[in-house]
Amino acid sequence: MGSLKHAKISGPAALSIVNSGGASVDEASTTNVGLVVVNFNYDYDDIADAWNRTRANTGVVVITSQALASGVNNSAGYETYNARGIRLFQNVTAVSGTSPTLDTKVQVWDHAVQTYRDLANATFAQATGVSNAMLTIYPGITASANLAVNMPIGQFYRVVCTVGGSSTPTVTASIASVHMV
Repeated sequence: MGSLKHAKISGPAALSIVNSGGASVDEASTTNVGLVVVNFNYDYDDIADAWNRTRANTGVVVITSQALASGVNNSAGYETYNARGIRLFQNVTAVSGTSPTLDTKVQVWDHAVQTYRDLANATFAQATGVSNAMLTIYPGITASANLAVNMPIGQFYRVVCTVGGSSTPTVTASIASVHMV
């Protein structure tokens, strides 16, 4: 049997410490002494060596909503907590310059070397004008190029947007994600 810190504890749980011998446990009382833990919904994170509360992960995370300059634009890193996957929404609202393009991909954190790595096949189709797209990353789904990736997301991820073209290309886009348990 594994150690307690690696066990998943969820739902109503109770632990009672009871004085059954009639003598005082703490020398202050002869009544039962109890410790009750209710709704202890936590999962153990081996990497951080800490307990994290279980989250429903139903909120929308706005990753970017701005004009992206030419070149590589990295988002901040986002923690998924107990999510197994994410659904990303990309909305390109304006483009300028000559032949502007937007290439968007997802990277996941590699704990072994402490850097972000490309998640295989986790890319949107290249955007060359005003458009909307959706990308789902979740284990067990049917993979489909630029639409669905059959993999878990991992603990941390970020989005990388690369704007290309000539004559100072810019792309105005918003990208949001929903974490899926």
